[in-house]
Amino acid sequence: MFTTKKFIQHSKQLRYCPTAGCDKAITLSCTDLPTDSCRPDTVQCSCCFKFCFKCYRASHSPATCDQMQLWEQKCQDESETSHWKVANCKQCPKCNVSVEKNGGCMHMVCRQCQYEWCWECSKPWKGHLNFYVCNYTANKDKELIKRFLIFGTSKSSKKNKESSEEEERRLNRIELERYLYHYERFTNHENSHKLEKLIRDEATKKMKELQTSSTTWTEVQFIEKGVEQLLDCRNILKHTYIYSFFSFSDITNQRVLTAKELFEFLQEDLERTTEKLSELMGDVMKKSITLESSHRIEIMNYITLSKTKADGLLNAVLKDSLFEF
Repeated sequence: MFTTKKFIQHSKQLRYCPTAGCDKAITLSCTDLPTDSCRPDTVQCSCCFKFCFKCYRASHSPATCDQMQLWEQKCQDESETSHWKVANCKQCPKCNVSVEKNGGCMHMVCRQCQYEWCWECSKPWKGHLNFYVCNYTANKDKELIKRFLIFGTSKSSKKNKESSEEEERRLNRIELERYLYHYERFTNHENSHKLEKLIRDEATKKMKELQTSSTTWTEVQFIEKGVEQLLDCRNILKHTYIYSFFSFSDITNQRVLTAKELFEFLQEDLERTTEKLSELMGDVMKKSITLESSHRIEIMNYITLSKTKADGLLNAVLKDSLFEF
């Protein structure tokens, strides 16, 4: 037994599943072994856990292993309390009561005044032109880029010490805002991922419940597939913000800006589809025992659509030369 463990630990083609209580090993053929030590290589154990073959972390595509390490270190260096407050608590824009986010959707309804607003931008929900994705946050990011471009080249200019110190403070503040922008959105999707994980057991119960109404097991399989696809999309989306934070830091480079615009287009497209799938799956869990065939078909279509968009984003990062910085 000891010899087997030692062999697996030193093999480039074998990895033990890192899930607690799982003793299974994953094998990759020589042709499947990754050539880039920084790129993640996601594998799935028979226990259903997906992890990175190189660093043993849970699946983190499109973020690289190096980016994950840098992100974890950066998060440790910052105040955990301030992070939690930024990510989980906001004031209702209308009545100012403190609101804690406890659901996966960005659509918030204040329990005190019933005001409907967007968690990400705090603006009225009805003002969102794109119903499932915040269309105001992109403007904030562009403003940060503009300010960075204005002040980012001033360090090399010959100015007095006081002016240089002021500009450095501005740069530090802008960089902090940029970090918090990515951290908050990472945490939004992470929290949604955790909350949506809870519906796995509910999904199984719902599938059994539907079978009692003359619905076959095959006909209710879409519920399980929908939950798993939703979780996959959430996991990818939260790691897109880690990838974006490190990959697009040099915004004075036109090539980086072009790649950033394409990436954010793909990211927003996936977010929009994921939010719609999240809403549809939430409706399935809330509805009575009957389920219309049209609803089932709509969910199946969004399962396929979200997978296509997720694969498209990952393939662009891994294969498009535009992202080779």
